[in-house]
Amino acid sequence: MSDYKEITLEGLNNGQLGALFDRELAKVLENIADQNTSATATRTIVLTVKMRPEDESREAVKIEVTGASKLAPVSPSRAYAVLSFDGERVRAYQNDPKQALLEEIAVAEARANGGEVKNVDFTGKKPVIAGGR
Repeated sequence: MSDYKEITLEGLNNGQLGALFDRELAKVLENIADQNTSATATRTIVLTVKMRPEDESREAVKIEVTGASKLAPVSPSRAYAVLSFDGERVRAYQNDPKQALLEEIAVAEARANGGEVKNVDFTGKKPVIAGGR
């Protein structure tokens, strides 16, 4: 009786094919759970077994197993920019510099209605307006 074990899928390279599958499966599952990827994109796991005879006698074979996965890419982040040309170069702005800011409108309305404006902060916070009609 021989002491050699016949190669099987489970035993190939001492179980490395199964370990490679488990590693790639973990990547795929994490990618599926990632809210920044498409929920419906197909993910793929590829396991490759390469076998090459050692020499011309063909009595021995070198076996190489590899695993890879194709994941869904991260969904793009989108933004909006307004472009203007100042005579020297093109500039990009996150908001339209020609359009009045909401805070400026609130201040103008308060003053037009006889109100008093206190603690105006034009960094995005709403101005505090007192005494308006």
